[in-house]
Amino acid sequence: MGCKCACLKSYNSEEQQISTEREDLRLKMHSEQDSAFYSIDGIIFLQQVMRSYLTSKGFCPSRTDFISNMQFNSLNSSKIEELSSIPPDFSNPLTLATERKLGSYIYPLQEDDKVIVTKKKPIKLENNAIYMGEWNEKWERHGKGYQIWSDGSKYEGYWKSDKAAGKGRLIHSDGDVYEGDWLDDKANGKGTYTHTDGAYYEGNWIDDKQHGYGHEVWPDGSSYKGGYVNGQKSGFGVFTWTDSSTYEGDFLFNNIHGQGKYSWNDGRIYVGGWVNNKMHGKGEFTWADGRRYISEYVDDKKEGLGVFEWPDKKKYEGYWRNGKQHGKGILFNGDGEKSEGEWKEGKMIKS
Repeated sequence: MGCKCACLKSYNSEEQQISTEREDLRLKMHSEQDSAFYSIDGIIFLQQVMRSYLTSKGFCPSRTDFISNMQFNSLNSSKIEELSSIPPDFSNPLTLATERKLGSYIYPLQEDDKVIVTKKKPIKLENNAIYMGEWNEKWERHGKGYQIWSDGSKYEGYWKSDKAAGKGRLIHSDGDVYEGDWLDDKANGKGTYTHTDGAYYEGNWIDDKQHGYGHEVWPDGSSYKGGYVNGQKSGFGVFTWTDSSTYEGDFLFNNIHGQGKYSWNDGRIYVGGWVNNKMHGKGEFTWADGRRYISEYVDDKKEGLGVFEWPDKKKYEGYWRNGKQHGKGILFNGDGEKSEGEWKEGKMIKS
């Protein structure tokens, strides 16, 4: 989580596909120069970069089960050792820095479960971690307590029947921190995971995975708000890039997939179908200067019968293939006069 993306800063390929800057746009869409208007290399590049960008922004890919990795597991009471004094602090510079930044953990109010608990001396556990806090009569961690591991990681919060449950805070050995709801030693409910670089996720969790609605923010200023399923962006969401370009619509398995609206910061807008981060299906692409294309896209390329309009009322109606005019078409000038012809790979070959 936290890879930066500069792909939208240099992207202007859809601008290049149909240009109004040519000196002669009357009925001359068949010249060698005009064929360059329909290049789709740039948009393919954009979507390839965007796909890898969205994937790289998957949350904590190496820490899917970040709680179970910390060995919260139930204890073997025959292999625990009561210590006579508080042991040395295992904290490392990263965990100390995070704890200083956050301050002491404040236990929120929690409903009393009526279980009798006793606070004992520090206990060394089978995995050499140290637990200090409350226990129930079955020698299970229960109530308020904190546990530290030899690598410096530290959990402080509530326990129930030997498992982290309720509100709590876990500081990882690398300084990352999760604070929120717990159940059965896993993040369950609402909580916030913050990385040392400033990236964070706040929202719903099920079994240590983002699930439900959440809000994710990266150090470069980009963000995502929307649905998650089993740790991946899925459902409706809004992704905002550093340059204020946005996508709002459907996601599936961290990919733009379904129906959605992509808005560039220069005023270009595409609304329509998407498949695996590519424009695919019926859609409409508009430019800030009034140009518009309406029809099908296949793998980011104009395909099938489509209409391209200019702000001066010029219009092309005809067939496209691989992003270029291909097949029969009609070109209208600003006065409504039309010229029928046939195109091949963006060039008029018959009128």
